[in-house]
Amino acid sequence: MSTQNPAITQRAEREAAELSGQPPHSGDGNGSPAGGNGLFEWQMPRGPEDPQSWQNYTFDTAKWWGTFPRHEPAAVHGRAADDELFAQYPWAIGPFRKHRRNPVLAPTPDAWDSGRYNGGVHNGAIVRHDGRFHYVYRGERPIDVPLDTSIDYICDIGLATSDDGVTFAKDQVHSPFFRRGDARRYSYEDVCLVRHEGTYFLFCNQWLWGEQQNTALNGTFLATSTDLRHWERRGIVFPKADRTHRNGVVVQVSSGD
Repeated sequence: MSTQNPAITQRAEREAAELSGQPPHSGDGNGSPAGGNGLFEWQMPRGPEDPQSWQNYTFDTAKWWGTFPRHEPAAVHGRAADDELFAQYPWAIGPFRKHRRNPVLAPTPDAWDSGRYNGGVHNGAIVRHDGRFHYVYRGERPIDVPLDTSIDYICDIGLATSDDGVTFAKDQVHSPFFRRGDARRYSYEDVCLVRHEGTYFLFCNQWLWGEQQNTALNGTFLATSTDLRHWERRGIVFPKADRTHRNGVVVQVSSGD
């Protein structure tokens, strides 16, 4: 099954070309981004001339969010000195540049990850398993169960695999993983995936729309697997917490265990 969406790919190329002032092209065949330098928009705010970008994407100690401090020349003047800026702040990972084959995964019409508007497959994690790339991702769709909420979408987690990290095939047998039986009422989002002693630990968010403050049902959810296809539900990680804990991040040493 193809995961490419030509319309989205062409749009991404046009946007990259507009940012660089160069015409779009198809890349050089060696993985170089198509059109301009291919930097992701969130990596480099455009400066005070774009107030929304300036306020939302520059570093703010009050929000602890964004990229680099406002006073840095590369943040103030745009993308010209991005490599120098990343070298100056070694904690920053990057700069990343878009691959010419983007998007490498796209929504599937009329499926569990059919998406809404212009999105639908996101917030995933990729690991190497049995010599292949395994992308455990969040799929989104319009809400399909009656709940007392104004929220109009619902998500689950599934799998896509690849030999080269670029061309992915979606798993059609085991995916999606969690929205079955009574669990169809929940939305599963935002994957964090780690391996320990041969077992994969999948942390994500479980939400019951309309009852988000119920910590016994909402927040960081855990499931485990040895093959990334068959998952054992472990449940909410902090069911007795006095507030909702979500978007958990678990780090591990480079050995993978």
